[in-house]
Amino acid sequence: MSEIIKTEDIKNRIFTIRGLQVMIDRDLAQIYGVETKVLNQAVKRNIARFPESFRFQLLENEKLELVTNCDRFKKLKHSSVYPYAFTEQGVAMPSAVLRRETAIKVSITIIDDKTVYHFGASLKDAGKKWFACSKLSINANDIVEKL
Repeated sequence: MSEIIKTEDIKNRIFTIRGLQVMIDRDLAQIYGVETKVLNQAVKRNIARFPESFRFQLLENEKLELVTNCDRFKKLKHSSVYPYAFTEQGVAMPSAVLRRETAIKVSITIIDDKTVYHFGASLKDAGKKWFACSKLSINANDIVEKL
């Protein structure tokens, strides 16, 4: 990715919905450097890679709470569109289904209150896309303090 996304920027894009830490499709698309529509179309074409434990669609009350709590989602207030939420396992998967150079190079680090997760994607072996998810055994507060 040509633009480095700061840990704090990613942290501000993580929401807890249904007891899960998730990223909303619009935010994830921006990180991957594609339009939301492109991200969701790629997911639909490869739906077998996105079980409900990776991605789910928000309900009306969840959408309204998101709009109420976050100004950048104001456009959704009167929209009939219900965004998708990607779980920790689902945020790395778009790198395997998007056909963009930016998506292939995405590396995302997510820090919650106690845990650090790193999601990475790269292009290897005759054009096959590989991605990895790892839970790092380091204190999240130590990383944030060093930034």
